[in-house]
Amino acid sequence: MEFEQKRLDKEHKVALAEAQKQAKIAAEEEKRRVEVQQQKQLLEEQLRIEIARHNEIAESTRKTFLHISATEAEEKRKAQAEAAERIAILESGQRLLDEEHKAALAEAQRLAKIAADEEKSRLE
Repeated sequence: MEFEQKRLDKEHKVALAEAQKQAKIAAEEEKRRVEVQQQKQLLEEQLRIEIARHNEIAESTRKTFLHISATEAEEKRKAQAEAAERIAILESGQRLLDEEHKAALAEAQRLAKIAADEEKSRLE
């Protein structure tokens, strides 16, 4: 009976040692799992921060582009307005020249008629 008890005690000791070993392994695995989970959370947070930063950069770039586009559009509008104004001035100047030309032509025709009438009178 004592032999049987020693054998059972030995088996119990071996089983206890195995259980302790398994418990230690399980604790180490849980520790690694927690560390991996913490690392994952840290990486996810870093990713969220990086995405937010990229979004801010993209928004800033978009606003800058819109500002540049608006500025370029305003410059083009001003250039077109200035060109239209210069064209109007040139057209106005051309009309004045045309009127002066007509007046000079009419005066030349009048003088030519007078000269022709005088020549006709002189010949008669």
